[in-house]
Amino acid sequence: KFDLFAIAIECIKFKDLQTLEPMKISLRSLHKSKKTLALHVKPWDHSSYPEVHVLCSFCRKSYGLHSPGICPARGYCTACPGSHKKVDCRSKTCWNCGNCHNWKNCPSPILTIKQKNLEQFGYRFHNSDGKAVIKYIDVDNKEHICYSKG
Repeated sequence: KFDLFAIAIECIKFKDLQTLEPMKISLRSLHKSKKTLALHVKPWDHSSYPEVHVLCSFCRKSYGLHSPGICPARGYCTACPGSHKKVDCRSKTCWNCGNCHNWKNCPSPILTIKQKNLEQFGYRFHNSDGKAVIKYIDVDNKEHICYSKG
């Protein structure tokens, strides 16, 4: 049987990369009665992530989402007027989420800039039961687990 398909590739561009990163490939039959097939592609190399159950030894807040060498808490604070490292911040305004608590009491995992950028495209980063879980929320509000080991 003969069928024609339209192929669509959704990509995102990160500031630190010179290429477009694919995040979704859709195959749609030109016969309108057939359902569209969508493949979600993780726009990152998960082999660069630590194991999902490993707690960052620098911030001691996030499991499996970043390694101590690239921990966001190593940067300078963006929530305070003074010049100090995020890890040393004592402000009641959280530099991680912007809410009224110190960053050490933040219920959200500490995310890298790239992870925060991915959130605007529907990715959600969580720590659940002491391990990392990454989900993608599509336009129909359906959840897809992208990353969870162990």
